[in-house]
Amino acid sequence: PETDMSVFRRVMEVNYFGAIHCTKAALDSLVQRHGMIISMSSTGGFAPMLGRVAYSASKHALHGLFESLRVELKESGVRVMIVCPGATATDMRKTTMDGAGNPLELPTDAAGSVASPPDVADAVYRGAVDNRRILIHSKMSKRNWFYWKFFPALFEYKLYKQQQANIDHHITSITSDQEVTHG
Repeated sequence: PETDMSVFRRVMEVNYFGAIHCTKAALDSLVQRHGMIISMSSTGGFAPMLGRVAYSASKHALHGLFESLRVELKESGVRVMIVCPGATATDMRKTTMDGAGNPLELPTDAAGSVASPPDVADAVYRGAVDNRRILIHSKMSKRNWFYWKFFPALFEYKLYKQQQANIDHHITSITSDQEVTHG
């Protein structure tokens, strides 16, 4: 609710429209060669994410695009794989924006277990060779997919409880900082 519309537009331009532009540019060649489109997505593409509404919306749109494109291209021989790698050791956390569009650097430990880019690349390669439709790489992402798919109310409840814990932690941190400052 606090996210500025310009943030939604920027995130959609990069995550959604960027994928469309790249796909359209390569599509004729992919059809001629019976190639594969590999879309890099996120857990946010199939389940809600706390504090990342614009990001999650852009990834949901990406899933809708490539799942529909998979069906449309079926007769052409072009395959489509959507990849949800989970937390990966990239600099993405440095380009995260807050609701006003300002840089918001997340702590490195916020994501839990983090995969290396070579591990993710190897999993993507193996997924392409195996002609996977979707590749969910991390244990956390697989767990989220399972709970969201089969127990959505439980998933939402746990997400809500996590949000409440984060708010309580934030309030405690502010109170502690004030006590130290005014000590």
